[in-house]
Amino acid sequence: MNPLRALPLCLLLGIAPAMADVVSLTDSGSFYDAVPVLGRNQSVTDFRATTAGTVTITLSDVNFTSVLQSLRLDLNSGGTHLQTVTGPGALYLTVSAQQVFSTSIFGIAQGARSLGLYTLDVQFSPMNSVPLPASLWLLATGLACASRLLRKQAIVTVHTA
Repeated sequence: MNPLRALPLCLLLGIAPAMADVVSLTDSGSFYDAVPVLGRNQSVTDFRATTAGTVTITLSDVNFTSVLQSLRLDLNSGGTHLQTVTGPGALYLTVSAQQVFSTSIFGIAQGARSLGLYTLDVQFSPMNSVPLPASLWLLATGLACASRLLRKQAIVTVHTA
């Protein structure tokens, strides 16, 4: 069967090809995409972590008509190759500041129809930071209590002597 004949089926099921736009991941943001593979497929997805935090990238083979013969994800940032996942799997990244990442995913379908499907799931969890005014208030309160205790101890020492 011609792989192009399967395209209407994918469109009927609501499966759209991956877009090459930059996806911004904000507070606890996520991105999910299901991508059909007709014969051979390569897709690129760019995403931006807007603050420091943890990014989890999960690549899954859906076993649509059959499992994919080959599935690979390459992760890049700033022109530098960071990691590779061969087959279904996950990547975990710690991001210290705003950063743009690019995933290149290569899939090869097998079987009589040469049709497959994979999913890309990107999750972002921002780092919890201690607000500076609250930490300063806590420090000032602690210092005031410590100085009061030292003062009481000095007064008790003077009266007992």
